[in-house]
Amino acid sequence: MTQPIGRSLILSTVGVFLFVAVVCACTCGDFGLTWDEPVYRQSQQRAAVWIRDVFHARSAADFGFRCDGRTLHYDWVYGRFGINFHPPLAGILNLATYETFGWVMRDIPARRMGAVICFAGAVALLFHAMSKRYGVWTGLVSAGCLLLPPRAFADGQIVATDAP
Repeated sequence: MTQPIGRSLILSTVGVFLFVAVVCACTCGDFGLTWDEPVYRQSQQRAAVWIRDVFHARSAADFGFRCDGRTLHYDWVYGRFGINFHPPLAGILNLATYETFGWVMRDIPARRMGAVICFAGAVALLFHAMSKRYGVWTGLVSAGCLLLPPRAFADGQIVATDAP
């Protein structure tokens, strides 16, 4: 008897995730460029060049040069004061979604999909936890309370490092 309830809860959680992801993906290109997005994009581009060079290294010396401290300091501008003082996780997620969705979407909306997926996952996890504990209506209200405030909705759709 508990198995169908578990399956239906998992299916409804996946449905909430897909709904939020599709809504945010459809609207993430509608508003303009935010203040920090060019800086984050530049950090991601430099990291992408480093990753490409590591995978195309032809010798141990070339690989060693890519892993040298000065090269890492130049190519990975995350986590220190300056151009991008945030940890690299959000940048790596945004870079991965750019590589995944870049052939379908424009540059900035494709990079924003990392935040969209994190935001949709947070809404779906909140829905799942509250539905499992208190019921589906409480889960829906909780998910709506996270999804619908304008600040949370907007932060879930920009190339930012704080929301993810």
